Amino acid sequence: MTRVFFSISVAILATAMFSEDVYSQVITISTKSEGEVTLLFLGSGTVSVDWGDGSPKETQNIGERKNVISGYARKYSGGAHTITLTGKNITHFWCYENDITDITITDNTSLKFLCCHTNQLTELDAGGNKSLEWLSCGSNLLNTAALNALFKTLPAGKKGQKSIFIDDTPCKQSIAEKKGWRVKYSTEGDKYDIFK
Repeated sequence: MTRVFFSISVAILATAMFSEDVYSQVITISTKSEGEVTLLFLGSGTVSVDWGDGSPKETQNIGERKNVISGYARKYSGGAHTITLTGKNITHFWCYENDITDITITDNTSLKFLCCHTNQLTELDAGGNKSLEWLSCGSNLLNTAALNALFKTLPAGKKGQKSIFIDDTPCKQSIAEKKGWRVKYSTEGDKYDIFK
């Protein structure tokens, strides 16, 4: 079986708006070659995606049924594409197994869950995500310094109520634990159980 690799850059930006849409999140993804991109999410409101390939923007309502995951997938061939996903109140976001090289999730105050394992991330910053309580980022390229830096950006919480799943890379887990996070290895299970 031949696996096609591609490079993706993801940025999630949250913007407070003074209109009917009190809160909006924007996710921008850039692909450099061919492959498939799959994005899944939970939340409320409307989510739209502009695939950056000239096709019409797709829009769907999310959160109409409790715990029903919504999403988008698209195969690409030849050349780079920039994909923009815009939504209101995205609480859970999956972008795993997409060969993502960069993701910025800072200041997404409604984001509770991020599953970005099995990508090509070399750094991750969770700063400003005050609601974040579950993060799966194992099977990336996060070295000791990158994991320690990530732990410093995690929001504080009550002891043991937040979980982060990492690889067995040596790091200062105590940084995360002092903020109330349980540090688990990606092989310890529960990494997909978002409704716990």
